[in-house]
Amino acid sequence: MKRLNTLFNSTFAGSLLGAAWLGLVPLPSLAQLTQINTNIEFTPPPVEDRGRPHSGRRQGAASRGSCQLSEQQTGLTALVPNTQVKLEEAADNAYLSNYESVLSLTTEALPDFWFYVPYSSEDIKEFEFVLQDESGNEVYQETFISHHETPGIVQITLPETLSPLRLDATYQWFFLTHCESGATALSPEVGGWIRRVELASNLQTQLDNATALEMASIYASNGIWQNAITVLGELYRESPENTTFRDNWSSLLTSVDLETILEQPLLELLSID
Repeated sequence: MKRLNTLFNSTFAGSLLGAAWLGLVPLPSLAQLTQINTNIEFTPPPVEDRGRPHSGRRQGAASRGSCQLSEQQTGLTALVPNTQVKLEEAADNAYLSNYESVLSLTTEALPDFWFYVPYSSEDIKEFEFVLQDESGNEVYQETFISHHETPGIVQITLPETLSPLRLDATYQWFFLTHCESGATALSPEVGGWIRRVELASNLQTQLDNATALEMASIYASNGIWQNAITVLGELYRESPENTTFRDNWSSLLTSVDLETILEQPLLELLSID
């Protein structure tokens, strides 16, 4: 679905800028992690190891078509880190002097994705999720319907029949909320990039001996966002009354400036239409 590349005019600029994210930051000890009950925060990889920025959009427009929100409400949001990129001023890239880089890491062959949907379930016709390789070739595309009330935070899991994401490869994703029918209907959308990396041996050793909460902390402190939010999100969704899970969920989202959706409920997985 190469047509979706046009959603972000600056996406193609990624091909102009260098190589990919590499190293991981130093690991805390398990003794330290055991004492951390309410302080899971995301630590991005060092700037010099992040590689080229990948432009995207973490938050959708406040009002599109029948998906109406006030200016004070938080729009459609991908639960991912983002970075405001400033490039050196030059005649050939002046239009890119400020833009949003949306790139997260995973170690999973088939990672999960998390989104905040602010619209009423009565207004939503369907959701659409698209995954492409870095050349814009479609890897996965599916439409979903929701069987629960929104607003809320939803989780999308890639099917086991899909080929695993390649190590050290970067993929582009899009999430759209269709609130109207017809070819000319406007759909709020967000989009970004995900890269699968290999676990370092010392990191795997720590994970093998960790509880689920400790695993979330290890992933987060090493810049592996997609794993961290999935482990912690599933813990919190299954036990929303658990104050430790709730406080850590709040701490993780706040660390990437997503505090406006802290109180939103975590809903069940989206089902395929």
